[in-house]
Amino acid sequence: MRCLGVVPGTCRLDVVERPDPGLPGDDQILVEMLECGVCGTDRHLIERGWGRPPAGEAALVLGHEPLGRVLKVGKAVRHLQAGDYVTATNQRSCGACPSCAAGEVDLCTAAAGTGRGISGMDGFLRPRLLDDAAFSVRVPDGLRDVAVLTEPLAVGEKMIEQVRQVQRRLPATPWSTPADASDWAAGLRFAVGGAGPVGLLIAMALCCHGADVQVVDRSPLDGLKAKLVTAIGARYHPIDGHDAQDLAQRLGPVDCAIEAAGSAELCVGLWRSLARNGVMGMVGGAAGSHAGLHPREVFGQALGRNQALVGIVASNRRHFSLALEDLERFETRFPSAVRALITARHPFDHADGAFSAPDADHIKQVIQVGNG
Repeated sequence: MRCLGVVPGTCRLDVVERPDPGLPGDDQILVEMLECGVCGTDRHLIERGWGRPPAGEAALVLGHEPLGRVLKVGKAVRHLQAGDYVTATNQRSCGACPSCAAGEVDLCTAAAGTGRGISGMDGFLRPRLLDDAAFSVRVPDGLRDVAVLTEPLAVGEKMIEQVRQVQRRLPATPWSTPADASDWAAGLRFAVGGAGPVGLLIAMALCCHGADVQVVDRSPLDGLKAKLVTAIGARYHPIDGHDAQDLAQRLGPVDCAIEAAGSAELCVGLWRSLARNGVMGMVGGAAGSHAGLHPREVFGQALGRNQALVGIVASNRRHFSLALEDLERFETRFPSAVRALITARHPFDHADGAFSAPDADHIKQVIQVGNG
């Protein structure tokens, strides 16, 4: 069976051969893959050799943003049936730590957990696979066209969940609004750094829940990203490497800043924009350097203003379910904008283009694996 993957160190996308998966065990499902999104992590796995193949294999099959259709289910599976559209988490249990035992596999403390398409376990860029049904989530039929966005949105849902948990330290504020309230973010000001897939999906979720949202990115004011930000009711701030330092003045104090661009320069600008008692969440990392920032400034600001910094990686089934709920909200509130996030779909046999660095008008690139 022809799959797409990488031999660590070769810095190129390769065809990887794997045997046909066969029939599912009691707790498994057999899935026909339909689509798989590509993100910066996939590019880094190829270019920087980050991936770890399964034991005994030279290559790693890539892909961790899946959409598939169930072909067969094991006899113990109750929440899925043949014909269902499904997505699945990439983070898997180490089988030992308390977090994994509680189903919070994204908070694994053993550092031995595997991630499909990333570390120790083949990914979803293949025609068919067997998977543990416990990590699969049914996709409503009406979300077929946008469901490949579930995994990046699930990362955003975890970020939002985590900053809300931290900020419940503040009494009598919108942060203490009940978790299931549709307008829990009303009255809160957010700055989102980066208008890539994760940043835009986070901005959409926050707008749906009543937040005042500002998005910062290097794309031009007349580009697609700026137009999408405006279409969802947020405000767009274009920057380049020379004006990120005045970001605090341009944005004004924000209750929460979320970094989703992977830029140290932007990260520093967002940090400086935080209001007293604010929280900053990091999704994209902080690549590059920033010569103008001393550690004393970071720690001094946090101490003097009661601020918090939280970072996240991966997500779990709960976040996938939250993502699907928000995708349904997006389809009602701004259907054109959410569909416009998928800017290219590449055939399986011509997938190389999906792994090239995206230009300003490319947001989410998707590989079409099967039909349907």
